[in-house]
Amino acid sequence: MASAQVVETSITNNSPSQDSYHPDDLFQSRKISQKAIKLRGNVDRKQSEVEELLKRIQGHKGVMGIIIVNNEGIPIRTTLDNSTTVQYAGLIHTLTAKARSTVRDIDPQNDLTFLRIRSKKHEIMIAPDKEYLMIVIQNPSSQ
Repeated sequence: MASAQVVETSITNNSPSQDSYHPDDLFQSRKISQKAIKLRGNVDRKQSEVEELLKRIQGHKGVMGIIIVNNEGIPIRTTLDNSTTVQYAGLIHTLTAKARSTVRDIDPQNDLTFLRIRSKKHEIMIAPDKEYLMIVIQNPSSQ
């Protein structure tokens, strides 16, 4: 007796249903897996580059700490303790937003690229980007 395989076909796109096995499903799965592997490699490479950058900055004389903050003011990477990080991240995020707004009010075609604050005890350097802020705190007297 000959056996027959039943393949359900979707009416809308004339393709095999999700419940059946089809060679294209395996092909699509491989393509997705390859893209995921490439993406993961790119993410790992970027993380490695960020780690190297942070080490290089931290190695400069007088650098006390580095904080990377996302657009919402949430610290995502830091070399400082938690309470100091949260305090600096919140205050500097607000200050940077105000400074950026001021620069744009003066000239709508312009944008804030760097902000440096120097006090008696510290120097705070802020490098804003589209998605992140990098805050570097250093002791200016140890330079």
